[in-house]
Amino acid sequence: MLARFAHLVARRRFAIICLWVVLTVFGGFAAGQVSKRWYQSFSIPGKSAYEASQRTLNVFDVGVRPPNVVVFHTAGDVTRSGAVKAAMARAAKANPGSLSASYFSTGSLAFVSADRHTAFEEILPKRGFPPGSASTSPGTTPSRRRARTDRGAARACCSRR
Repeated sequence: MLARFAHLVARRRFAIICLWVVLTVFGGFAAGQVSKRWYQSFSIPGKSAYEASQRTLNVFDVGVRPPNVVVFHTAGDVTRSGAVKAAMARAAKANPGSLSASYFSTGSLAFVSADRHTAFEEILPKRGFPPGSASTSPGTTPSRRRARTDRGAARACCSRR
């Protein structure tokens, strides 16, 4: 059966090539039309996820920006590391007014890797910008907040290996 199909394709190769070119052009055109109609947003007003996000924003004043995720790694069991626990506390303090969640604040192993050598902390920034005047000074940039978080984590984690 495949041999007969191969002979058919070989005898009509020009028609098959033209068919593939037409299908490729049509596929490109169709993809362009679909992209104009496809709404790629998870925040559709009136839907349950959007309404839950708005309630979270109003109650906790967080949820506008994605969370900052800080990852910690150690050679031993991260759930028993006092240094990692202290580093997570410092990382949360480096982002004043934000909410944070980690293994140490929830007790959930969802924040810990399967081998228990890595853990992460999510820091949810407050709505809007940090207090003070709106500017592009180094104190208000995400890189500045990250540097403070990194320094705090390094002081707490790297002093004990």
